[in-house]
Amino acid sequence: LFPYTTLFRSTLNPLAVMAAFLAAERIQCGGDPTNTQNVWTANFCEVDVNTCTKKMLPYLWAVSIVGVILGAMLYF
Repeated sequence: LFPYTTLFRSTLNPLAVMAAFLAAERIQCGGDPTNTQNVWTANFCEVDVNTCTKKMLPYLWAVSIVGVILGAMLYF
């Protein structure tokens, strides 16, 4: 229970914390090579799923950074 109580007693805005979590989730959602949608798409295009992941990763990082900046501007 210790980590949870520390987060609840924190002075951080919960919406800012959630915005950071959602920004990080963008990378996992689109860039996970074991994600079912990514595997199916790579198989349909007859491309290795790791090749697709490597090509998408810079764009996903950019989207995540924009999400963090937007969350910081809105909630801090």
